[in-house]
Amino acid sequence: MTVADLIRETKDYAINKSPSTAVRVLSQNSMRGVAVRLAMLQGAFGEFDTVLNEDWDLFIVLDACRYDLMEEVADDFDFIETLRPHWSYAASSQDWIQKTFMDSDIPLRERIEVSLKLLREPYQNHLLAEYCEMRDVSDVAYITANPQCSMLDQEPFVRFEEVWKSRWQNTQKGYIHPRAVTEKTVETMRENNPGKTVAHYMQPHGSFRLSKEAGHPWTKLQVGDRDLETTWEYYRDNLEWVLEELKILLNNVDAEKVVISADHGNSMGEYGFYGHRPYLPLKGMRQVPWIETSATNNETYDPETDTDTEDPDTTREEMLKALGYR
Repeated sequence: MTVADLIRETKDYAINKSPSTAVRVLSQNSMRGVAVRLAMLQGAFGEFDTVLNEDWDLFIVLDACRYDLMEEVADDFDFIETLRPHWSYAASSQDWIQKTFMDSDIPLRERIEVSLKLLREPYQNHLLAEYCEMRDVSDVAYITANPQCSMLDQEPFVRFEEVWKSRWQNTQKGYIHPRAVTEKTVETMRENNPGKTVAHYMQPHGSFRLSKEAGHPWTKLQVGDRDLETTWEYYRDNLEWVLEELKILLNNVDAEKVVISADHGNSMGEYGFYGHRPYLPLKGMRQVPWIETSATNNETYDPETDTDTEDPDTTREEMLKALGYR
């Protein structure tokens, strides 16, 4: 968020909410902007022990899932037998994708150069692509519903599926249905048999399916348009939605070792932070679940071939804004 964005936002809240809300949100968002930039200087580049180095066949990313959220629902799903907290090396999808698939251990001169450019606006994926080389992903398939993957070179992957391009619902609903990831993951693992498969679901990341109003959930919580209890209820429902989807996935692919985890979590007002932003070392954003299980192809489901989006004219920038990245 630029200074101009902050000024426009503050004026809007002063007019439509109250001066006190405007001042509070301005101070919180200003603090967040400074914190992101300071954290970026310390944590954006270097050598990271990517999850690609772990031993697994299928890695399932539940975007923006807090550990304590998963802890609440774990007993309701038989495939969750071993749940433990895990400290992610990322606080947003942007830096998780960067650190997982790209070699960010760049020379000091280049770190300084790209950091100075990112200080103006941390969300510049094209700069990360310009400065960071791809890791060896020659045995990896990546199926993703997250538009932040634009920084990646698709060619080195066994298969690279961007389901966000074909299954976006619309800018008001602001989500990609989890079935799209299930379908492409089943298809990919059956047809390509990659050494490692990463299935990146957008749930429980907002928008929430229970919400009837437009607007990003963490902003609603921050400005008082929705209370914490309701936000948590909606957040939990999104997690249950995607976990029901995993029942289908785990019964229709063969994988001796499956890891179910998250790229990051969400802050819900702790220390004045809401949602997630790259590189921040906050517990709400960094503590995620780590579940180990297995999958067997019982052939109970065949992927559908219809992949038309409900809103084909939606741009990537509009999607990112609906998802809270802008």
